[in-house]
Amino acid sequence: MKFQFPAIVLLLLFSCRNEDKFAKLDESTPLPQNLPISLVDQIAMCNRVDGPVVGIGAVKSEQYMRYELLSKFNEEKLIELTKHKSPVVKVYAFDALFQKNSSKIISIFDDHIADTTGFQELAGCIGMNKPVNFYFLQKVEPLLTSNQKAEYIRKVSSYYSKERWEMLLQGF
Repeated sequence: MKFQFPAIVLLLLFSCRNEDKFAKLDESTPLPQNLPISLVDQIAMCNRVDGPVVGIGAVKSEQYMRYELLSKFNEEKLIELTKHKSPVVKVYAFDALFQKNSSKIISIFDDHIADTTGFQELAGCIGMNKPVNFYFLQKVEPLLTSNQKAEYIRKVSSYYSKERWEMLLQGF
């Protein structure tokens, strides 16, 4: 019993230190399986926007299932998530707001008009690199008048070279 008590005290002392145990982790470091990771962090870690079905088998991916859960968040939380550092979280939050017919969708797009941060999108078997502002433009296009559409296209396209803009329009 004498040996167990000091061992338990030492264990408690060292396990309760106020140190960020994960500060030194990088992408190659495997995470422990039992580590609770928030839904938003899981989406960010996957770092890809998946459509409803992906791959040769046209299956629903785990990432899309995470999006389905995220889309149940309230409007206030989703708006907050459009400011997240991860472009994938921003895009999924914006998409969820769009699906909810949020009245804030255009103002959020305006806030991200200069956001050229790229992300991977997987739709079916097709993978693409897209910038956030271009994705948002594609989403809101049906809501815009022809004059608004022309103005937003002018604004978003101004952040890209002519060649890059043409590639985006062609889906590359």
